[in-house]
Amino acid sequence: MKIRKNDLYLLLIPFISFVVGILFYPFLPDTISSHWNINGEVDGTMGKFWGVFLLPIISVVLSAIFIIAPKVDPNKESFEEYRNSYEKLVLYISVFFLGLYLLMLLWNIDIKIPVNIYFSLGLSGLLYNIALAMENVKMNWFMGIRTPWTLSSDRVWNSTHKLAAKLFKFSAIFVLVGLLSSPLMLVGLAPFVLSALYLVIFSYIEYRKEK
Repeated sequence: MKIRKNDLYLLLIPFISFVVGILFYPFLPDTISSHWNINGEVDGTMGKFWGVFLLPIISVVLSAIFIIAPKVDPNKESFEEYRNSYEKLVLYISVFFLGLYLLMLLWNIDIKIPVNIYFSLGLSGLLYNIALAMENVKMNWFMGIRTPWTLSSDRVWNSTHKLAAKLFKFSAIFVLVGLLSSPLMLVGLAPFVLSALYLVIFSYIEYRKEK
């Protein structure tokens, strides 16, 4: 069976994480700073072993899901139509987590890169990549706005995801605004949450129009 280049990347990223973790391990303290609040201040710690290897383990699980899920989707025959958007999105997610992991390790050897700035930039990029994927995604059971109404009608699916692409692009911009001030980051996330809720309602209204 042929292995796609994107799948190789998804497998390589967890491997890099484990290698980096092993190299950093002797230089890290027994207690690892592992969580930061919205102001970029440490508010959570873990023991050394789990602090170093938990994210690589999660990365392995995510990569496996990203590779396997399209292959077992009941609508996998339509996957080729949006494969490129899907692969870009899942690769971005994997690279984002790798960057977050490296940032955490560096922080614990006193190289303190602002976590809140990285997270805001990364989240903004994630929302934008989700928006790009929404423009092309076809009906499936794994990715997209999956409500009873979008999964019951191709027209409702397409109209809901066309709107989702626009709303998530605006949400990405608002998250970037959160870089100006830490409290604004919460405001930046609000459009995404409201957009997701509105899309559920929108899909119901569009379905009712058909009936």
